[in-house]
Amino acid sequence: MDFKDAHPRSSSRVFDESSKFSSESTEYFLGLIESPPSVITFPRPNSIFPLERYVPDDKGSREQLLQHERRFSDLQVPLVSESRTMSTWKWIIVFCGLSIGAFLAGLDATIVADAQGPILQSLGEIEKVAWIGVADPLGSGATILLIGSCYGIFQIKHMYMFSMLLFEIGNAICGASTSMNVMIVGRIMVGIGGAGIDLGALNYLSKFTPPRTRPIYNAILGISFGLGNILGPVIGGAFANAPALGWRWSFYINLPLAAIMTPLFLLLFPKHNPMPSISISQKLKLIDSLGFVLHVTAWVSFLVGVTMGGSAWSWSSISSIAVWTFFGISFFCYIIQQSLCLFTTSSDRIFPVHFLRSRTLVLLFIATAASMTALVTPIFYIPLLYQFAHGSSPMASALNLIPAIAAFFIIILCTGALLPRIGYYKAIYILASVFMIAGGIFMSRVTINTSNRTIYLYSILIGIGVGMIFQIAYDIGMSKVSSVGAPDTTATEESGGDEQKLIAYINVAQVGCAGIALSIAGCIYQNLGVKKLQEVFGDGVPVEIIREALGGLKGEGLGDMRPIDGDVMKSALDAVVATVGNVYWLVVVAGVVCAICGLGMKWERVILEPELKGNRRFSVNYEAIV
Repeated sequence: MDFKDAHPRSSSRVFDESSKFSSESTEYFLGLIESPPSVITFPRPNSIFPLERYVPDDKGSREQLLQHERRFSDLQVPLVSESRTMSTWKWIIVFCGLSIGAFLAGLDATIVADAQGPILQSLGEIEKVAWIGVADPLGSGATILLIGSCYGIFQIKHMYMFSMLLFEIGNAICGASTSMNVMIVGRIMVGIGGAGIDLGALNYLSKFTPPRTRPIYNAILGISFGLGNILGPVIGGAFANAPALGWRWSFYINLPLAAIMTPLFLLLFPKHNPMPSISISQKLKLIDSLGFVLHVTAWVSFLVGVTMGGSAWSWSSISSIAVWTFFGISFFCYIIQQSLCLFTTSSDRIFPVHFLRSRTLVLLFIATAASMTALVTPIFYIPLLYQFAHGSSPMASALNLIPAIAAFFIIILCTGALLPRIGYYKAIYILASVFMIAGGIFMSRVTINTSNRTIYLYSILIGIGVGMIFQIAYDIGMSKVSSVGAPDTTATEESGGDEQKLIAYINVAQVGCAGIALSIAGCIYQNLGVKKLQEVFGDGVPVEIIREALGGLKGEGLGDMRPIDGDVMKSALDAVVATVGNVYWLVVVAGVVCAICGLGMKWERVILEPELKGNRRFSVNYEAIV
């Protein structure tokens, strides 16, 4: 491969991939590193630019070039970044569209939290009501890795628009559903579309923003998604309790918003084809179909086992044993298939196994999953606490999330702004774990007499801890993937590089693990709650009524159980509030896990855009719109 002048009078350089790399070009490239130009332009984009891909096979030259790379950063970050090639006003509009999409995806993930009662009254089938909430993360978690692979293969704009279309079709199905089965199918489609929207936004940022400002954009996207998550119960409860509208408008509201945004997607969203020279049929062959099937079976069987176990099925029932056995077999086959690359290649397998060689990437995944656990637990269980402790309506109870919302938003934005300047991410994770542990312990000790001010303070602690680490794993991970290296570098370049794999990898922890956290929290809440209330009521109240009351499906608080004797009812309310407190031990565990991950990380500074001689930046302006 030879370096050539882009134009006789231009300081930019063009990298011609069609020619062979020569020793003279190696010397020329080393000269660029010693005295780099302001901008280097490449005719085709690459998601990551590890230098070892563009050096000759000669060992001495390769080592010499890599030594130059290691000078500029503690973490061997890529020396180049893909900058956007559109005007500022156009980028602002595009980013606003991405933020709105992230908000809608977050909104739909939790919009049913306070609408389950009216939905149950309309559709019936109490035994399936838990799936209204679980179906969304089931769909997203099952398909995140596949969608991430597709973003590294297919046109990014087409992928994003298809995800938005699937998302809106799912909402239309939910709004028009006449049975619980139709509702569940629609929710699964919403989850799949939402995962594509999230990954699309992150991929757009990776293609059109420089590394140094990317944390700010990631923080704003995180705020948009988190705002949707937290406002979901408020908006869903408002529609569900509005006689003139009803719960169906919780889903229909997305359709006019999508109609307004469609011209924006069609006219302004830029195109980026990571593999322009490969046909559609060749691209489809790169997908790890067997890995995808095994991932889906393992994911679905796990969520079914956790969701149904102890509530619809006893843990010792044949159904529970069969589901958990199926999960074990499918998960084992998944591990074997990915490890040995059966019917796939090391660069195309659906899970980036080579990331597991990096201690930091493994710890980032675990810590991100822990932060998501600490986020979704208050979102779902603070409103329940107020419904039982104070008899608040679903909408009024959801408004008590505002203090945690404010803390979460402020901290996530501050962390995004400070990360490029501070750089020492280990300290951020350790400090975040302290807030999460403290907030979780305090919330677990809340009683029916605890004041609102105290509960707000406790929830703020959790919001601060989660906000500190909610989005930064993407930026830290981007600086690490170049040093991990794929088993087959050439193939990895052709399949979109590790950048898309990293985005999907972290997104599995962030979005996919939300379903696991909610399933575990629901299992604790239902099983302990039924046990405690049975001790209070004895045989006077059927178990079915207790389960409906615990889910807020019988009106406000304990609903139809209010006529019971006052002392007994007080004991029942105390028992339910104590059960909600037990759920917050999940937040404590998440904080402990985050602390362990933080302590296990290296004490190093992540440099998102390395500085070179004369304080000049080695940047690349890709012609990304193809």
